[in-house]
Amino acid sequence: MAWISVKEYAARMGISERTVQRQIAKGEHQVKELPHPNISGRTSWLIACDTKIPCDTCDTKIPCDTCDTCDTKIPCDTCDTKIPCDTCDTCDTKIPCEPCEPCEPCEPSAELPSHSTRDLSNPVAEASSPVAILNSQQVELALPSGSVVTQGVLKLSEKQERIGLRRAQLCEDLHRFRQMESSQQAKQSLSSAITAYLELYNAGAHQSVIHASLGDISASTLRRWYNLWLAAGRDWRALMPGWKSGNVGHTVPQEDFNWLLGILHSDGMPPVASAIKWWHVKLRMEGREQPVSDRTMQRAISVYAQAHAGRWAYMRRGAKYFRENYLPYVFQDHSKIFVGDLWYSDGCLLNFDVINPYTGKGCRPLLVTFMDYASRMIPGFDLDFSENRRVIASAYRNAITLWKFVPLYIKWDNGRAYKSLQGEKMSREEREQLRQRERDEIAEISGNIYATGVLEILNSLPYNPTGKAFQERFYGTLDSGLERFLPGYRGNSISNKPAHLARNEKHLQELHEKRTKGIALTVMEAKILIEWWILDVYGMEPHEGIGGRKPLELWQEGLQNIDASRRRNPDELWYLMLSQEVKKLDRSGVKVRGLWYYDEALFDYVGRKVYVRYDQMDERYVFVYDELKQPICRAMLRHTHDPLATVRGSEDERMRYTAEMKQKARLEKRVKRDAELLQEFMQEGGMFMQEAIAKLQDMKAKGQLTNIGYEIPEIPDASAEKAAEKEEEPEAKAESDVVIPREFLDAIGVS
Repeated sequence: MAWISVKEYAARMGISERTVQRQIAKGEHQVKELPHPNISGRTSWLIACDTKIPCDTCDTKIPCDTCDTCDTKIPCDTCDTKIPCDTCDTCDTKIPCEPCEPCEPCEPSAELPSHSTRDLSNPVAEASSPVAILNSQQVELALPSGSVVTQGVLKLSEKQERIGLRRAQLCEDLHRFRQMESSQQAKQSLSSAITAYLELYNAGAHQSVIHASLGDISASTLRRWYNLWLAAGRDWRALMPGWKSGNVGHTVPQEDFNWLLGILHSDGMPPVASAIKWWHVKLRMEGREQPVSDRTMQRAISVYAQAHAGRWAYMRRGAKYFRENYLPYVFQDHSKIFVGDLWYSDGCLLNFDVINPYTGKGCRPLLVTFMDYASRMIPGFDLDFSENRRVIASAYRNAITLWKFVPLYIKWDNGRAYKSLQGEKMSREEREQLRQRERDEIAEISGNIYATGVLEILNSLPYNPTGKAFQERFYGTLDSGLERFLPGYRGNSISNKPAHLARNEKHLQELHEKRTKGIALTVMEAKILIEWWILDVYGMEPHEGIGGRKPLELWQEGLQNIDASRRRNPDELWYLMLSQEVKKLDRSGVKVRGLWYYDEALFDYVGRKVYVRYDQMDERYVFVYDELKQPICRAMLRHTHDPLATVRGSEDERMRYTAEMKQKARLEKRVKRDAELLQEFMQEGGMFMQEAIAKLQDMKAKGQLTNIGYEIPEIPDASAEKAAEKEEEPEAKAESDVVIPREFLDAIGVS
């Protein structure tokens, strides 16, 4: 009987030293107590070693006490199966023995379990099997009758693969190290090779990167890895850790499980914990005990949700979320579209305030852009305060008049043209009139766009933001690149807004007021800023969607390839996209959207009906047409003046006031000149009327058709009048008590 140390015994048995010490404390081993060789005052033990020590090459670590030749069975260095070669006569020459047969205890280690007979109850054995690893797949959770089993997932993580590869590297190094040492010595056991190799590895002198991730390794652990690696045909996947593999073994009742799934499949998205609380109430009302724990039921629901993620997301978060997160993309070849072929249009509510010209208050404007599909450039845009077809048409007009050509195709949003009346109470007849007006508006604007030469107008799919994802990306770039630096910025969401807009941030609000001083941009100022940012900032930055090129440069290169048949004269197109109203011309001009516009050409049309066409968001001018829709002029915006502008007004105010006064004087002077010209014209054509009047002075009225003459009549005789009255009134009348004389009444014509 031999005596060996605790460390050596633990290495041979493949267990830790702490485990051996606990076994000694329980009296499971025959030990000899000796003073500790290194630490004074402490003791060490030697364990009695019998013949039941596992062979160095025995994969199953089964003691070979039945093997008569155990002491001499040293494996050949070149023997792949590492089976004791007691019958090999050529062992000393390091040649594999052909008639080598395994001893009985070693037979099970050479066999690998098949996939059809794998034991899910042993996760370690399942994970160690290379066949099981190759054939591992996620097990779908079904709803069979009786109960539901929550099964684990055999999916291997990246960390498991990395650990398996590094363990295999250590086994490969150990194999080469053993061959190198065996070539210098006649025989070397696996234990001595492992001990020598670990002295270098654990000290960090060899494979320092692997040592940093795997740490120190015991001799028994390396021996186990090495034997698994050889048994699997040097396959690194056999050394991967078997975390979360096999059958978890939890079972939940099907009826309760289906009841919970029913209330969880709701767009209210109730939490699982809340649903389980209602399950407790249901059990109490039915007088039943809780069959499984809450954690087990939560795990079963989690496994089910992962196995049916698409349906789970659709029922709880809606069809839009399902389409955007679970349905596959449609891949498109962007190289088939050239610059100017396809323009996209969409609207976005900006995140800063501007002054609304209709109300005078600050509100968020709506930006409508046209984006070129090939270059990602913005050829035109416009601002408004509601999404409608007219502002889209206005943005299109700005684009074609600036670049002097029309695209082949236009694709715009599928939203409603009128949103300001949505939600108002109206009768069926009024709603039908609204819809008809919308159809008329769309027909007019679409017809004008087709009139410019566009081949087709396409509508985007409803509720499909991925169809124009690059345009949505532009709006995100605009928010982070420009809007956040402007006064009146309000944030792009409730959770992402400036701190001074939060509640109880009085100090930050005061600082914000001092910094901005209540400044709010006008519509024109916002347009100028956005145009500058598009041309000088966005257009000059590399864009990932077009291979790192700059949108403006790619756009300008593409303009050179536009066919001549698609080029247009801006003067022939500007009127197509304008809004139209019928107005009655006043002496002060024409009033549109509460603003007055005037031009001297309107002077001769005062009081007449005219047609006015204007850009919705450009208040500087309007175009005026007569009853036959023939152009009259472009009327400019009028300004109001301070009554004391000449005294206290600025230089610009005084100049505007003086200009209007001169305009009035000029108009009056023009009328006087026209009157003088008319007088001259009449003189040249003959003074017929003046001559006729002069002749009338010499003529005497005959008094046949009128009582007007040149002779002044005499005062009638009162006695004659009384006689005439008596003749006309034969009957006498009673005397009257009237004080007024009769002559006076006769004189004034009162009878």
